[in-house]
Amino acid sequence: MNFVVEWVDRCVDHLIGGTSINVTGLAGSGRSRALSLIAKELEESDWQILHWTPASVPREKRDLAQQLDVLLATDKIPVLIVDDYGEIVSTQNRWLDSLLFARTALQHGSDKHALRCVVATYPRDRQAIVSDGSGLLDRAYPMVPETEIGTQQDASRFGCRDASVLLSLTGGNSHLLSVGGSTPDERRGNVRSAALRWLPRWIGQLDEMHQSRLADIVGRANPATWKPQEADPVLAPLVLPRHSADSLHCQVLESVDPQEILPLLMRQPWPYGDTRTAARRFCARCGSDLNPLWVDNFLSQLADPEWQYLVEFLQSVTDILGSDSRIDILSRDWIPPNHLVSPGDIRNGLQHGGITDAVKSRLRWRIYDRGRGVNLHDRQLILRSQNAVFQLPPAKDVIGLTRGGNVSDPAVARAVSIPARQAWKDARVVL
Repeated sequence: MNFVVEWVDRCVDHLIGGTSINVTGLAGSGRSRALSLIAKELEESDWQILHWTPASVPREKRDLAQQLDVLLATDKIPVLIVDDYGEIVSTQNRWLDSLLFARTALQHGSDKHALRCVVATYPRDRQAIVSDGSGLLDRAYPMVPETEIGTQQDASRFGCRDASVLLSLTGGNSHLLSVGGSTPDERRGNVRSAALRWLPRWIGQLDEMHQSRLADIVGRANPATWKPQEADPVLAPLVLPRHSADSLHCQVLESVDPQEILPLLMRQPWPYGDTRTAARRFCARCGSDLNPLWVDNFLSQLADPEWQYLVEFLQSVTDILGSDSRIDILSRDWIPPNHLVSPGDIRNGLQHGGITDAVKSRLRWRIYDRGRGVNLHDRQLILRSQNAVFQLPPAKDVIGLTRGGNVSDPAVARAVSIPARQAWKDARVVL
């Protein structure tokens, strides 16, 4: 039986039983396609479907509730399909997870069906979506989309012997399968370039447990045993199952060097002496948050040669995060022993470092007033849309300029970032 058809049938069985579904996976894993396949399988005579995307979901709670009321008023089984649920909840409607939990638990009279939801998320979204009390993701059944193996025609485009060789190269990921090129060799090269480009984003979409498992798989001398009921399926395309004798083992995506993966993972030492890798590590913590806030007093006291490294680092970060990203930086207006730092000092440093107008347009820098009783000792990366905070090494370590020992970037409680968030609001504008 076709694995994709079988997967869709299992999803429909869950919906018939009254269970909501959380389709989870990395970018390009087929989440949106999976939602479409599920919707097509639901007979119009029995099911009433409402489909939301980040562009179509109502912004106002009243309008949103009204659409749900209309959906639930039908005599058919109501199903809400949401793509991309993580983005909608984290950036637009933070109360939505609790609201949908209540609606799925509510029976609208003995002759009405309860709401079912099918939502697409990244693995890390379960940590990012914070509800007051229980939320929809607490009761939704997780389903990882079946990997598309591809056809012989697809394999021929990349000069692969068969679909299994193509799967080892691309992991069935749509972002890798869609690369262009005039020859098979060129397409395979473009697959490797695309995988390298997507790698920080993929890792950033994994929670700490999945990153720990990925580190275990990549760091082994011998292949790890595939664990289909645990974390492993979510790691596609980075990790795939490989048949070996009578068992399944983990296979790392052929188009990615394992040594490119390890330096980007949580709990690994921060990369030293390599601004490019340091920028990729920074972006791997950002994940899907395109507006991170970097807090570090040391950024106000860089010397002239060091500004060049910072500018190079910021150029790499903005390139990796993409054209829709913007970086916020907060530093102090004073450096020891007794020197005040002005917005002009920061602007001059960036100018001496060779910052371009393109990077400058994607940067917001503010300095807070130490004289007002605020002194932010913690160095933090604050991801406001992801409800996440990471403790960073000192700025010179972050940009790969100095070695701070076995320093890393552990996650810390969100409450730790409250003073920095408030200081950002009151700080003076540099850029």
